[in-house]
Amino acid sequence: MSKLPDEQKRGVIANLTPVQSILMMIALLSATLGMCGDALITPGADQMFKHYDNETFVDFLLSGPNLVSMFASILAGVMQRYVDKKKVLLLGMALFVVGGVFGTAIDSQGYMMFMRCLVGLALGFTNVTAMSIVTTMYINDDRRSRMIGIINAGMFCSAMLLTAISGWVCEMYGWQAMFYVYAIGIVSIILIMVFIPKIPADIHVDEEESQGPESGMKGWVFKLIVMLVGYWIFQVSYAVIPFFISVYADETGLGGPAFAGQLTAALFGGALVASLCFGFVYPKLKRYSMPLSMVLLIVAYAILLAFPSTVPVIIGCIIFGYANANAFSQALMRAGIVAPAKSASLAVGITAAVMGFGFFAATFTVTMLKSAVGVDTLVPIMPILLVINIVLAAVSFIYIAASNRKEKEELSAAS
Repeated sequence: MSKLPDEQKRGVIANLTPVQSILMMIALLSATLGMCGDALITPGADQMFKHYDNETFVDFLLSGPNLVSMFASILAGVMQRYVDKKKVLLLGMALFVVGGVFGTAIDSQGYMMFMRCLVGLALGFTNVTAMSIVTTMYINDDRRSRMIGIINAGMFCSAMLLTAISGWVCEMYGWQAMFYVYAIGIVSIILIMVFIPKIPADIHVDEEESQGPESGMKGWVFKLIVMLVGYWIFQVSYAVIPFFISVYADETGLGGPAFAGQLTAALFGGALVASLCFGFVYPKLKRYSMPLSMVLLIVAYAILLAFPSTVPVIIGCIIFGYANANAFSQALMRAGIVAPAKSASLAVGITAAVMGFGFFAATFTVTMLKSAVGVDTLVPIMPILLVINIVLAAVSFIYIAASNRKEKEELSAAS
């Protein structure tokens, strides 16, 4: 069986023509629609709060899928060990369509919460599986980092596209009509069925063929845990911004919902740039890509605290978005590198779950810090998050430097 160079590795992709490889990537990009199922209905949040006299219920409709996706991400990683990845991806997109389109078919809170749980499963299944396909089919770090960056860029573009469409539909036809926008997932299902070949479960992967330079190194579980602990602290610190950016704008007198919307767009813009640039940044910085995100987060927090005016805050939010997307891409990249091939999908799933848990914990962290400091506003606790990340960045630089030195010694001794 003739194979493409190592940078276009492995398994079924080795048999694809360049055109087939492009079509496969288009199909994978279409699956990023499934990663944004939670964001699609956010433009109608105000109408939903007014329609239902139950704030907790509407909160679950909006954020419940993120909570479910934490568990779905790990489940997806386990499933891919035994089930063809294409089937898991199709299942995720099917849940996206069913859970969305029929989300309001019955005006029952229990029914609607159940359907949002299906959307949460779709979030976890599509995110982890798309990333796992890239991770398990490309060994070369440079090529893999470019593909991960492209997938993440597709996710942010999908989020902007879906919210734009659903916002227009909500304004024209009401919030219930937004749920029919989920039908766009049918296009992705067709593309996946036609252009993505069968991809064997991880248990069938040839370990010898699929090893990267660090894959399965001694102590890989410990390396993954250390990386994820740092990433989780970073993620909690970042998630405070998208959740509370409207609160910050109000407290600083910069504007209301319209300005907060501009800041959210700035977050997406920065994330899109980071995703597109990751394939060029990672080959230069390797593991130091994560501390880079931490430093950028520190800079962004400093800007919001020192210069609470329109232009600096917009720039700060762009930096926030860049830092977050770069960190997420790096975490996925690292998970796929250190884990043995047969555990790569599970490692990616756990990483995605940690990201979801970071978002979930952010609101509770803000409440806890407010209570500890004795304040009722957001701005006074932001310096605490800044200091935490200064310490985190310093520890990360020291740990990575020491770890790199130790790994070089181990590799030299083994050779």
